[in-house]
Amino acid sequence: MPNKRWIQFIFTVAFIGIVAIILFNYLMNPYHVFSHNYLKEYNHVKDNLVDDEMSKFYAAKDANPDVILVGSSRVEHINPKYLEAYTQGKVYNLGVKGSGLSTQYKLIKYFITKQKVKTVILGLDFYAFSPANIGSYKDTGNTRYDNYFLDDYLKSVLSFRTFRKSLLTLKDNLKHKEGRIVWENGWDTYSHEYPMIQTQSDEWHLNKIDSTFPNFGINQKFFGNESFKNPHSIDKGLEILSEIVALCQQNNVELKLFTTPLYYKVYDVITGNGYANTYNYWKQSLSKYNMIYDFNYKNSVTQNYKNYVDSSHFKANLGEYIFAKMYGNTDKTIEDFGKLLQENLQ
Repeated sequence: MPNKRWIQFIFTVAFIGIVAIILFNYLMNPYHVFSHNYLKEYNHVKDNLVDDEMSKFYAAKDANPDVILVGSSRVEHINPKYLEAYTQGKVYNLGVKGSGLSTQYKLIKYFITKQKVKTVILGLDFYAFSPANIGSYKDTGNTRYDNYFLDDYLKSVLSFRTFRKSLLTLKDNLKHKEGRIVWENGWDTYSHEYPMIQTQSDEWHLNKIDSTFPNFGINQKFFGNESFKNPHSIDKGLEILSEIVALCQQNNVELKLFTTPLYYKVYDVITGNGYANTYNYWKQSLSKYNMIYDFNYKNSVTQNYKNYVDSSHFKANLGEYIFAKMYGNTDKTIEDFGKLLQENLQ
């Protein structure tokens, strides 16, 4: 029965091929979901992600930190070494690009209840409170936040998309590419930006920063969201922030909060596009906590383009001055950079 043998041959080859792809994806581990160290010289650099939240979650889980630094991509660019100077134990940068308060809540809850983190440093972005960035966060059953990892595991091995990412990961490592993220501590080095800035002129750098204005952030998550113009559209985000504060208090976890320093022209975009009322309401609401350090305003740091890698992200070394202000190190503070938000004392 040649036809039967041919069918058996096809199924055998297909089975071997699928097993080979699964094994290759597992060994390359392009999303950093698995905790093994096999073939480290061929998969250490992992720049071909599909879900930063997933990858940072598993990397932080493996690192088992004592302190987590949480926020959006602006926080993700801060080198943890600037925080380690003031804290006891291992620091992990758990910043996730584009994340809102709902994502940040889930990360914080998991790591203080299941990983026993003792200190949380949360960097607050105005955009993270936008209704476009607020999703479901309480129902975490059958998800990674409920120690259910099957979906992520399957996504990481049983996918031709993952196979393509595995091949790209192998290629990057064979070329000895410098990785974007230091997985041991979660720092996004922004390695694709700094070399250009360092080799180009100041004029080129200034033009790079200013070229996105006045059309900065015209999309649904930023300033293309009409509902965000209503100050009370951020009430859900403020509610989640209050839950984060309560969660940390209930678990005897130290919580420190700060606002991230945006480039000064962004504040003109906020006003010019009709979001000033929401922004002012945000600041007024944050001041009621009497525990938030504010760096999010025009000052000598935010008005200096040399402190930014692009119009949305400040350089990693600003973390040194942010934490110096928050921890009272007067030797390294910049006078007009950072202030404690206090109700009726703005």
